[in-house]
Amino acid sequence: MSKRSIDFVSHWIDENVNPEPYPLANDIRAQELADRCAVDAAKQGISRKEIEEDEDLVDRMVEAMTEATDREINRLASQGD
Repeated sequence: MSKRSIDFVSHWIDENVNPEPYPLANDIRAQELADRCAVDAAKQGISRKEIEEDEDLVDRMVEAMTEATDREINRLASQGD
């Protein structure tokens, strides 16, 4: 993945992936996020092929969803201390 596509996807995830219940296998939410990301990337001249040179976009969205949920759980747990 090129630096510009890495930067784009990272920023896109920060702006669009929120804590939700953990994703399940073949989670449609991950596919929907990947498709939305690819559409927005195309508007910036970044192809899905360029993004997916090193990593499947759906897999990256599953990872991002999991990370967002983990952060929220940790944030809530620390408020209880």
